[in-house]
Amino acid sequence: MLTHLDAQGRAQMVDVSAKADTERVAIAKAHV
Repeated sequence: MLTHLDAQGRAQMVDVSAKADTERVAIAKAHV
């Protein structure tokens, strides 16, 4: 079960203020 969905499958806000800061890097590539 995903924490950002309610029982009806609708999106809901999730409080993440208590989570520690993290650093993430994403790399995306595309060819058209």
